[in-house]
Amino acid sequence: MVHALGPLSASTAYLISALFPAYVQAITVHRHQTFIQPLSNKVASEVYLADRVRKAVCAATGQALDYLSDERAETWDARAAVWLEVNKWGGYLESEQAWSDMVGAEKTKAETVLMSVEACRASSLVVLEQLEHLDHHAANLDAGVVGWCLAVRLLPMITLTDRHLINCSSKRKRC
Repeated sequence: MVHALGPLSASTAYLISALFPAYVQAITVHRHQTFIQPLSNKVASEVYLADRVRKAVCAATGQALDYLSDERAETWDARAAVWLEVNKWGGYLESEQAWSDMVGAEKTKAETVLMSVEACRASSLVVLEQLEHLDHHAANLDAGVVGWCLAVRLLPMITLTDRHLINCSSKRKRC
């Protein structure tokens, strides 16, 4: 569905970082209208709905991350925004294999970008920090990386908002 936005550009990466939180909020708030529980289902309604929301957010997260696949600063800013929103949402379950697999794959990508793409280091550290916060076991970061993830929060030039990563320095246009 995300690929309907066309080729990845700075503006579509920004659009993903803005739309993803709106999607998560909409699917959560309107879960009763979005997911209708079959009468034959014996699971409690709220349990059923929470499971459906979690699966929908997991699928949307995967689609967004697949779409945001290059190594540009704007892309990694948007990836950081996606993980910030997943963390803010609070519905992540460590026991769900799809989520754990996604965290593990994202950790590998973020570590690669951290070591090889200077323009994306701050954003990749934010991604790693969010993954560590979500799921320590699946993220499996070594102590040195965790230390740098924590340090990124202390940088005065980086401000995290609810929706996306903003570079506050007027001189710097990259992460």
